Amino acid sequence: LPDPFCKVSVDGSGQCHSTDTCKNTLDPKWNQHYDLYIGNNDSITISIWNHKKIHKKQGAGFLGCVRIATNSIQRLKDTG
Repeated sequence: LPDPFCKVSVDGSGQCHSTDTCKNTLDPKWNQHYDLYIGNNDSITISIWNHKKIHKKQGAGFLGCVRIATNSIQRLKDTG
């Protein structure tokens, strides 16, 4: 089973946070909070990595990612 951790970044800003690693699970729960400073035209990228494979080679350990535009976040917040 993987040892997943998550990276949260505001694209182009240099802001990046990494969660703790969850050991041997396909259902990680991080329960961590970060303050991010975002502008109206920024995007947030959330990527998931397997810590067991991160040091093997370039790109190893990558499990997936999503990029969210901040205007989408506000729209979802407003409409539910």
